[in-house]
Amino acid sequence: MRVGSLRSATSTARPVILNVIRHVSFGDWPMSHPTSPDYQRLETVTQLNLTPEFKAQHSRLAGRNFSVAELVIELTYQDGNITDDYIERFLTVDEIQAQWQHVSYLSDFVQHFALGQDFVEPGHLIPFADTAAGCIYVAVGGAHSGSVYHSDNGDFGICRVADKLDVFIEYLAIPDL
Repeated sequence: MRVGSLRSATSTARPVILNVIRHVSFGDWPMSHPTSPDYQRLETVTQLNLTPEFKAQHSRLAGRNFSVAELVIELTYQDGNITDDYIERFLTVDEIQAQWQHVSYLSDFVQHFALGQDFVEPGHLIPFADTAAGCIYVAVGGAHSGSVYHSDNGDFGICRVADKLDVFIEYLAIPDL
């Protein structure tokens, strides 16, 4: 199943779930190089088992910053609402750990927006990137392991962005170092 597409800024095509508008520059280079002990510490704090896919993508992107127009993501929610957001920063291990204490709001969103466990299991989501209006989360366990979600700051709730983290990163088309 195709979960989205790249599009130009002039395209009128609507996404299935995800559209990323690419621009010329690609943010600051990573400032963080997580190690195995960093991930062990994060697993202890979160009590989640981080997937190899999460660790591989996170270690490549951790600490990388982007400006407003670099990675714009158009989001289509289950109720049909369409909005957009942009990635500001891929979180470091320390930033994920700091945000971890606030993730309980995701369970409230699931209840408020009547999202079922067949859509998202908030207890398996871990922060991955900050956006202008919310956060990108990755499911590292449960029935949706590997799926990528966006949670805004309260207006729209939770949106599945991609079925797999690698697909999401591929759509972002961020060059390697």
